[in-house]
Amino acid sequence: MKRVIDLRRCKLKRDIGESGLTLVEVLASLVILTIVFISFFAFFTQSATFTKHNKEKLSAVDIAESVVADIRHYKNISKLIEFSRNAAGEYENTTSYPGFKVKIEENNGPVDSLTKAIISVETDTDIGVKGSSFTTEMYFEEVTP
Repeated sequence: MKRVIDLRRCKLKRDIGESGLTLVEVLASLVILTIVFISFFAFFTQSATFTKHNKEKLSAVDIAESVVADIRHYKNISKLIEFSRNAAGEYENTTSYPGFKVKIEENNGPVDSLTKAIISVETDTDIGVKGSSFTTEMYFEEVTP
């Protein structure tokens, strides 16, 4: 007597090895996660750059306000001890404010009694974002020493 095996009754044990993930699925999920992490990393890098730029810009505004207050107090640019006159006739200061270069350009005002001062504050650092400098103008009544 021959034994006949009914294949419908014999179930192959396929389900035992299929409970995990295949190598292709693992690699695909790693590629997707890498793309997501790279995009988040680029966002945070850009955010840090702009934060540094804004901090330098705010510091430049603060320095310019301080120089304006000094000019208003002394009523004469030449009394500002920390500034020296360069060959172009501008007053410069590169030592009092670390990381910043301050220039004051003195011009005639709209009337004879007023003097126009253009105050420029530039950063010495290069963070890849242009425009970290700040320029303001003021008019004051100059008192000669």
